[in-house]
Amino acid sequence: MLTAHVNHRLVTAFHHSRGELLKLRSSTPAITCPHCRKPLVLKIGSKTIPHFAHQLKQDCPVMHKGESRLHHSGKKILYDRFHSLFPDVKVEYFLKEINQIADVFITSETARMAVEVQCSPLSAAELKKRTEGYRSLGIQVIWLLTEGAPRPSGALRLSSFQQAFLRHVEPLGLFLLLFLPDQQEFHLYQNLIPLSANTFHASTLHKIPVSEFTIPMTTQAPVRSFPYKIWDSSRTGWIQRILRYPTEQAFKQEVYQSGDTLLYLPQWVGLLPHYRIETHPVIWQYYLWSDALKKGGAGLGTIVSAMAARSERGDVRVRDLPLVDQGGCPLEEAVKWYLSLLEKLGIIRMEGGVCRLLQQWECPATFDLYMLHRADFSARFRI
Repeated sequence: MLTAHVNHRLVTAFHHSRGELLKLRSSTPAITCPHCRKPLVLKIGSKTIPHFAHQLKQDCPVMHKGESRLHHSGKKILYDRFHSLFPDVKVEYFLKEINQIADVFITSETARMAVEVQCSPLSAAELKKRTEGYRSLGIQVIWLLTEGAPRPSGALRLSSFQQAFLRHVEPLGLFLLLFLPDQQEFHLYQNLIPLSANTFHASTLHKIPVSEFTIPMTTQAPVRSFPYKIWDSSRTGWIQRILRYPTEQAFKQEVYQSGDTLLYLPQWVGLLPHYRIETHPVIWQYYLWSDALKKGGAGLGTIVSAMAARSERGDVRVRDLPLVDQGGCPLEEAVKWYLSLLEKLGIIRMEGGVCRLLQQWECPATFDLYMLHRADFSARFRI
C-alpha cells in the first residue's frame, strides 16, 4: 500500500523523496493502517517504489494482501497522469459505504471515477460485485488489466479471466484495454469480433503512451469494418472440424434428424457472430431457425422465448461480461441484431414485431446446389 497514517497524519509514500522517507523511518514513527489501525512497516528497497506493508501474519479486512511491484508502480503512474488532467485525484481512496478502496479516485466537475489496476486473477463474480458497488454510488469505474494478450497469427486469444474485462461502447465496439506500467503505455484492442469461445479478430493494436491517455478515451485511428471473408473462412473451418471430430454431437444429431446437411447449411446460418453469445453462431442461429422461423415466421417475443429455453437447457451459452451494461437481455439483443441482418439481406421482413419469411428455409441437397446458393448469397451480401 502507498498510503498510511504516520504519527496520526495521512502520508502518501511517493509524495516524498527516498531521503525524506529514510529519515522518517529512522525516527521510528508510529505507522498504522488507515483502515484496520494495525502497525505497518515502511519499505524502501531498490527493486520497487517505497511503500507500506502490514507486518507478518496480520490481516486487514480492507486492503488486499501482497500487492506486487507492478501494482505499486501502476498506481503511482496513473496518479501522476490523472493529476495532470484533473484537480482532485487521490490514491487508495476508501469508500466506507461499500467497504472498497479505489486504487486511484478522480473527482471532476461532472463525474466521480474509480480506476482499478488488476494485476492478479479475479473471478467474474467478484469483478461484477465490485463494479456494482461503485455503480451503486454513481461512480464510474475503469478497470485496467495488466496481463498481456498474445496475438498469434492475426487472432487474439483471451482467457476467461481476460474476457471478463471486455467492454463495449461506440465507436470502439467490443474492446480490451491493457495497462503496461513497465512500458509506460496502454494497449487498446478495439472492434473485437469473437471467432470462437476464446479467439477474437481485432483491428490494429493501438499503443497509447501514458502521457497521451485521456478520460474519456478516444479512438486512435478509424475503426475498421470486419472483413466477412475472414468470418466465412472461420465458419467453414469450424463446420469441417466438428464433422471430423466427435464434438458438438447433440447439435449434429439435431441437424441430421431435421433432414438438413451440416456442410450445406444456408449461409445465413452462422451469418456473423454476436459478442454477447459464446456459443458458435452456426449453432445458436440454426436453433433460432429450427425453433421459430422454419415454420413460416414468428413474433419477436416467441423467438426470444425459444432462445431463452435453449439457454436454460445449456444449448446456448451467454458470454459472461461483467463490465458490459447489464440493463438489457443479452439473448434479446443478439436476436434483434440477427433479425436485422436477415431483413437487410431480404430473407425476412419485420412487421409490427412479427417476423415474416420472404425466403423459405431450404438446405441445398447437393454440392453443386450449395455452390449456387453461395454465389447468390455472396452477390446479395456484396462479398
